[in-house]
Amino acid sequence: MVWLSKRGIRTAVGFVIAVMVAIGLAGPAHADLYWANFGGSSIDTAQLNGTGAQVLVAAAGTNLNQVSAGTNGYLYWADFNANAIGRAKLDGSDAQPLWLTGADQAAGVTVSSTHIYWSEDGNNRVSRASIDGTNADPNFVTGLTSPHGLALANDSLYIANTGADQVLRAPLTGGTFEVLANVTSPQMIAVNSSHIYWTNFRGETVGRSDLDGSNPDEGFIAAPSGSWTYGVGVDSDYVYWTNYTGASSVGRAGLDGTDVDASFIGDLSFAAGLAVVPEPTIASVTPDRGTVDGGTRLSIRGTGIFENAVVTIGDSACTSADWKGSTQFDCTAPGGQLGPESVTITNPDGQSATAVNAYTYIKADPTPTNQAQHPLRSCATGPRAIPAAGTVRLMKARCRTDAGQLVNVKVSAKQRSAQTRGDLQYYRVIRKPNGKVLLRTFGYPLSIKVTWSASKTSGFKAYKKVQRYRS
Repeated sequence: MVWLSKRGIRTAVGFVIAVMVAIGLAGPAHADLYWANFGGSSIDTAQLNGTGAQVLVAAAGTNLNQVSAGTNGYLYWADFNANAIGRAKLDGSDAQPLWLTGADQAAGVTVSSTHIYWSEDGNNRVSRASIDGTNADPNFVTGLTSPHGLALANDSLYIANTGADQVLRAPLTGGTFEVLANVTSPQMIAVNSSHIYWTNFRGETVGRSDLDGSNPDEGFIAAPSGSWTYGVGVDSDYVYWTNYTGASSVGRAGLDGTDVDASFIGDLSFAAGLAVVPEPTIASVTPDRGTVDGGTRLSIRGTGIFENAVVTIGDSACTSADWKGSTQFDCTAPGGQLGPESVTITNPDGQSATAVNAYTYIKADPTPTNQAQHPLRSCATGPRAIPAAGTVRLMKARCRTDAGQLVNVKVSAKQRSAQTRGDLQYYRVIRKPNGKVLLRTFGYPLSIKVTWSASKTSGFKAYKKVQRYRS
């Protein structure tokens, strides 16, 4: 097995010296792929597009296996020879190769927001502790046979039970497990919403099955001849794996197994465990408006949100951050200027997501409660004239007043109804999904009325503007 062949390359003395001189190197601004470089005793990194490959943590250990990223902004790795779990921040700082010790021949590691899990080849078990390393449960799952790769998904722990040629699943309560698939020497494992992926060490393939273990395909992706597949990771678009020997690279393929690039990142030295950190996403910002004074409490929902992320509205950072998990981040809006601003969330590794014009600054309700409101940035000025034939804009996209109210447009005809007469149509109002409104006319004389309006608030009167046109 791999740990025997690698153990002969590094000695215990060499490991001690390596730890004594271990340093954390600043990573790239957007580090998305991380892998264990056995040949260089380091943790390396590159951007998700394969560029910028460099050492992240030098002298990280001597027999580095699985690598996993936590939502707390730390990267973790299993060191088989040192019987330890190492960790460092995603930028390479605060490197601690012996962060958690006593893990007998640690092979796999994975983390949730609350716990860290690791497999122990020496004790044939999976252990667990709180995310800070305390409250260890050494016998979380027992009765295994040379367990290696671990993955957390769908409220379950997935285990590559290498010595028994099995892919297992265990509940997060621990103890019991079920056999999902019988496959050849699964080394490392990754899971997404639809499939389980594993590497077949010395088998030159990446395998795949459905989440319940059905439809196993051990040759789902073929690596180059002599390339022992080792680490594996997955994001929304690709499967990534490491070729430990042969190609000595990080490979990549589409989720359906096509577009295989076995040397996506080449010229490596015995690449082992692999972690993929997808970019965060923003699905919604609630509420979508607040006063220019700031102080509005926001909830940003999405995916891949890390602890210690930073949220900015325009150029200003939110305050009083409260991380609710990888799908929600709450904070308090800073003050700003009237109008829409983009919302950006940036993870500790530098990856970010932006929701354009997702938050609008409005005036605070005045006293007394009868102040007029006006459309922002002339978004509802209307055209100077309407031609008998052609298209004009009646309102810009995402049109709000300075009180934060959405503006509506209504068109009515004083002469010649908008209804068709036979096959004739005199005009059409076109409403875009973003709120932009257009008027298209078809070459007939018109006399129409356009009305822009917005509802009142507790501090502002209703807005209404009427303009008449003759074509």
